[in-house]
Amino acid sequence: RKLAPGESISPVGRSAFRIERQSEVDVIVNGAVVQHFQLQPGNYNLRDLPFNTGANELELAITDDSGDRKTLKFSTFYDGSLLGAGKTEWSLSGGAPSYVVDSGRKYEISGRIGTGLLRHGISDHVTIETSAQADSHVATAAAGIFIQTPAGVIGVQPAVSKTNAKIGKAIGVNWDLIGFRGSLGLRESIRFGADYRDTNFRTPGDQLDAATKIFLPQQLYKLRLSGAHSIAWDNDITTTLSGRYQFDNPEATSLSPYVVRGNRYGADISVAKPLAPWMSASILLGYSNETYLHGFAANFNNTKPEFRAAARVYIRPAERTSINANYDTLNKNSQVSATQSVGDGIGRWDSSVNAQHIGDTGTGVAAGALGYAGNRGEIRLSHSAGAEGLNYPSFRPLHSDERTSLRAGTSIAFADGLVAVGAPIRGGAFAIVKPHASIADKEINIGSGETVIAKADQFGPAVVSNLPHYSNSSIPIDVPDLPIGYSLGSGGFDVRPPLRAGYALEVGSAYSITAFGTLVNAEGEPLVLQSGSATSSENKKKQVTVFTNSAGRFGADGLAPGRWTLRMEAPDGFAIYELMIPANAEGLFKAGTLTPVGKE
Repeated sequence: RKLAPGESISPVGRSAFRIERQSEVDVIVNGAVVQHFQLQPGNYNLRDLPFNTGANELELAITDDSGDRKTLKFSTFYDGSLLGAGKTEWSLSGGAPSYVVDSGRKYEISGRIGTGLLRHGISDHVTIETSAQADSHVATAAAGIFIQTPAGVIGVQPAVSKTNAKIGKAIGVNWDLIGFRGSLGLRESIRFGADYRDTNFRTPGDQLDAATKIFLPQQLYKLRLSGAHSIAWDNDITTTLSGRYQFDNPEATSLSPYVVRGNRYGADISVAKPLAPWMSASILLGYSNETYLHGFAANFNNTKPEFRAAARVYIRPAERTSINANYDTLNKNSQVSATQSVGDGIGRWDSSVNAQHIGDTGTGVAAGALGYAGNRGEIRLSHSAGAEGLNYPSFRPLHSDERTSLRAGTSIAFADGLVAVGAPIRGGAFAIVKPHASIADKEINIGSGETVIAKADQFGPAVVSNLPHYSNSSIPIDVPDLPIGYSLGSGGFDVRPPLRAGYALEVGSAYSITAFGTLVNAEGEPLVLQSGSATSSENKKKQVTVFTNSAGRFGADGLAPGRWTLRMEAPDGFAIYELMIPANAEGLFKAGTLTPVGKE
């Protein structure tokens, strides 16, 4: 996935289709248009199209350049846990264990932890995997098999752990039947999962849960069952029935002073529906004893079930503004959040606010952040406030804790002798873009349309910080106040960078002049509709193509100051012309009327 991110390694069937004429194609998956593109005549495969997990109904609406329209229909299956036949995926990593405390990451330098994973697609329907993890205290080994059957995808993952002289065992089983057409003719999905762990089973890194001295409730179980059934009705209503049951394991080793004891269970039914193109809502009704906030001092032993209700509203009043609000009676938890962004590329602003209140504990948290992405770096200001003893209707906390942080980020990039400062490099690769000496005083915009992602200006070259690695990509270039006739060539760079590496790119060159004029023959008549080449006298390898129109006028770009020899086709052989471009020429150069100086 890292070395070939553009390659599809998941099985989605092998159905192919052919385009006879240049066409526009709408890709419709499960009734929704997910892509629109133009295709040239040729053979194509469905493997590289986007799909949802489960059974998919695919339509290709093809309109060719003559206006003829046809529709192709396919049925295919996709699941992220499966690999294509013969495909292999692996990963290895290692380092020092770490945990987060006081908003910062702390490393246990004296410790070690590592993990490895290997997955292989035996066929498009069967994938196997094996993995291992270890730290200074615990080692685990696991295997797995995922099988696509007519009744869904079944996954089985057994594992063992070793801690000192104790051997622990665990196994997970999952069954997913997604997006099938049920007896009602509607799209349905069924999920079931079972997770068993014996008393001695441990996982690497679990001892770090107590390293922060902030003890969170620990749930020790020997068997956890869960299932859900969803139906998408024709009136845009989706209903989901779900249930869970967790069997307590009182003999398991506790790493926290706070342990959730007793069997836990719950069942819910939820209904979701879009109320408008910009708003959707859902409600949930259930019966559960999964709350553990009651009786904090009693070690979370409360197992009395109760009815619960929850509601959620999602609003999108503008394309880049969203508001989300929800309330759940399980722990009397209410939350409101909103996000907004303005602009694209450099000069982009984003903001967010979030407020949460847990009524059972009387605690609340409010936070807000404002960020700006600039050409040479990023800056973000955030503030959060936590409160205890916060209850309605007084809204007067007994204790509060507030924190404000200001973070700035930038990058210093090196490539082929160039150094540049830019936005933090979060992609797999980067590029440094600088102007040629002939346009050294010009600003260079990198990006397409109104979205400028980097800019070379008086402060130095630009850093393009988000290039994908091991993928073909294009870097579009624009110089707003370029001299008239100045040639930028293709107006961009095509690159395929390796991982954690960059390019040094130069915009413009000494060969940036566009010359125009008229070519005539020895009799003074226009040289009509002929082609030829212009070769630099200083650099014989530099050659550009030249054409004349019906009036004998020519234009040639990519030239530089100096002497050029034009060799043009003529009715009786080749006519030779000389073009002299002065040293102070830039942009457009008017060559006037040229007469031949010889013949070949």
